[in-house]
Amino acid sequence: MRRKSGSHIQEIIERGRTHILLESLISDLKRKWEKGKEHDVSISDFVPVRLVTILETHIRYIVQRIVDHGEPYVSRGAELLKNQSKENLIDSVLTIKGKNISLGHIVSQGLSINDIDSIKKNLTNIFGEEFVKELSQSRTRWIEDEGQDKPPLIKDKDKTFFHIKRLLETRNILVHEMPRERPYSEEEIPEFLSHAAQFGEALEWLLTEKIYGTVPRTQTTMNLMAIEATKIAQKELDELRGGNKERFNEPNTKEEDLEYHWDRFCELSAQKEAGYLKDSKWHGTIAPLIASRTAERLIRWRISDLEQSSKRQLSSKI
Repeated sequence: MRRKSGSHIQEIIERGRTHILLESLISDLKRKWEKGKEHDVSISDFVPVRLVTILETHIRYIVQRIVDHGEPYVSRGAELLKNQSKENLIDSVLTIKGKNISLGHIVSQGLSINDIDSIKKNLTNIFGEEFVKELSQSRTRWIEDEGQDKPPLIKDKDKTFFHIKRLLETRNILVHEMPRERPYSEEEIPEFLSHAAQFGEALEWLLTEKIYGTVPRTQTTMNLMAIEATKIAQKELDELRGGNKERFNEPNTKEEDLEYHWDRFCELSAQKEAGYLKDSKWHGTIAPLIASRTAERLIRWRISDLEQSSKRQLSSKI
């Protein structure tokens, strides 16, 4: 792994933009190249350099996300840090404390990804021995498409790896040398763009599969999933407190009165966050999602609070 100090990593994070879809960045680069290549031949040299930057940033983002997701990726990422010096590790740990920097950031910024073999090796170390096979079979994971046999995002694994290899070689020559002739042909530019997009998209969907399994494509599906998650949380809460909302609508004891007001607080808080109350300025198709997630968050907090209270009561009796 390359050695970057914790302070250097913090600077990279602060300079960087929030994650932007790789497909959008590559499409924008392709449009600029197609529009400008007739008027400025130097733009063709710019494409491989910029494209590698996009791909490298994307790979580091994916590694950071998967390592910070949890095991087994945390341990695999930590294993890669063993090659760093003791001083560098101490500096990184001190930088993490109290700042917006994680183990995933440290691992991702330390990876060597200057050539295709290094990329495959490091991503295999993180994702596991089946990485190359899983990447070549990576597909979109929309919930709405479940049951459909969607084609792999990488059409030809060997061809994609070949063009990524050529892209990295070309970029390194353009950046570090002054070649008399171009280290690539004009016909390779579309291949560079196409296969970088395939590789990056397949990698991101592999990350999605590892973390989420499948994800919703439409707002309607997102709303329905959020509503269902809230119902599940509410059922858990009702079992803990011995009754549902209807049970506490007409409270007869102080305990029941507490539950009645809790339900009202939770309901109104969710409505306020979603923009349903009169003094709110907006609400749209995303409002049910916001309301449900707010309600679920509050319910989960209440469940945790009741469980902790129960543990304290048991401890006091021992």
